[in-house]
Amino acid sequence: MKNILSIYLSLIFLCVISSYSLAEKSLESDDSFPIQRVFPNKIVYTTDMSADQDLLKKHCEQQNGFFNECGSVCDDSSSGVCIAVCAFTCELRNKNKLDKN
Repeated sequence: MKNILSIYLSLIFLCVISSYSLAEKSLESDDSFPIQRVFPNKIVYTTDMSADQDLLKKHCEQQNGFFNECGSVCDDSSSGVCIAVCAFTCELRNKNKLDKN
C-alpha cells in the first residue's frame, strides 16, 4: 500500500512540475520570437531593430497590449539606474498571465 501511495504522489508531483515548466516556457524566447525581459506592466522584446515587427505586434495584441517601437528596457517600478535605449516593447493594459500563442 505504501508503494502505491508513493507512486501516486510521485506522479502528482511530476504533473505539477511539468505544468509549471510549460507555463514558464511560454515566456522564453527562441530564434523566431525574442523576449528579453518580462515585467508586470510590459514585455521587452528586443533592442534589435531588425526583428520582425509584425510578429511582435501580433503577440502584443494577443496580450491586450500597446506595441511601442521605442520603449524602455527599464523596470518602471524600480528606482535603480538604467540605460536609456530603444527597444520593441509591449505596454500591457492588464496584468493577466502572458500567453505566447
